[in-house]
Amino acid sequence: SLPAKIGMPRKRKFKQGNESSPPDSSGYILFKKLTEDHRKPIYAVRFNFTDLRHRNMFATVGGDRASVYRLREEGVELVQKYYDENSAEELYACAWSYNQDTGAPWLLTAGRLGIVKVIDCHRMKVVRELIGHSDDINEIQIHPRDRHILLTCSKDYSARIWSIKS
Repeated sequence: SLPAKIGMPRKRKFKQGNESSPPDSSGYILFKKLTEDHRKPIYAVRFNFTDLRHRNMFATVGGDRASVYRLREEGVELVQKYYDENSAEELYACAWSYNQDTGAPWLLTAGRLGIVKVIDCHRMKVVRELIGHSDDINEIQIHPRDRHILLTCSKDYSARIWSIKS
């Protein structure tokens, strides 16, 4: 299966023009390099471990955009893009959870404006905003057992515990 192959040492010759890199001294081979069209730094990347149906999905954040990708045998597929309505936003953090009623995957994003946004990936819209920090949010962590509890830390010298139950 695909996840077991990524990052595993392989013995193969590097061909010119191939998107993969030649093996380094450890024998590992670069599978894919992503460069997003916004041409801004990508600050965070997270696999979706909340639901095994979505285990090959991951998200990136950078600039005012969050992107959702699907990892496939033949490469990476861009599935969805979300642009923050405030172009001054610079997203630094993301995490995955889910809607407890529908099971839909939720992508949580946060950054310079200090607001956590909960995006329902099935409905493709922001369904909740968590406001409380007064400066940049640098990290979001979801509780390992209760996926509706999250932690954020901020440049405002605080860490906060939130509940996103509907």
